[in-house]
Amino acid sequence: MTTMIDDALEVYGLNKNEIVVFLALIELGGSFAKELIESTKLHKNIIYDNIYKLIDKGLVSEIIIENKKFFVCENPQLIEDFIISTQNKFKEYQLDIEKLKEKVKIKQKEPS
Repeated sequence: MTTMIDDALEVYGLNKNEIVVFLALIELGGSFAKELIESTKLHKNIIYDNIYKLIDKGLVSEIIIENKKFFVCENPQLIEDFIISTQNKFKEYQLDIEKLKEKVKIKQKEPS
């Protein structure tokens, strides 16, 4: 069952597994991969693949503790920055779509 938070995160570019991992990290307050695997019931490869996607998006970071990778959510401000950045991309896309619509209108008026 998806929640409004899941839907919102998906709108902002996270895939379903990224959302599961991200929300599990929030719930756990940080975690080693083993705990994430147990918590989410996802395969190890899926956990690592999605953790690194979240790291690339600036939402998660890793810390080495006793030679093991410990994953934590970034500062909430960085999460907000990610959302604002995504919103700005949407605005740019909207402008591109408007230009495309104008081009279509012009082409439709031209005789064949």
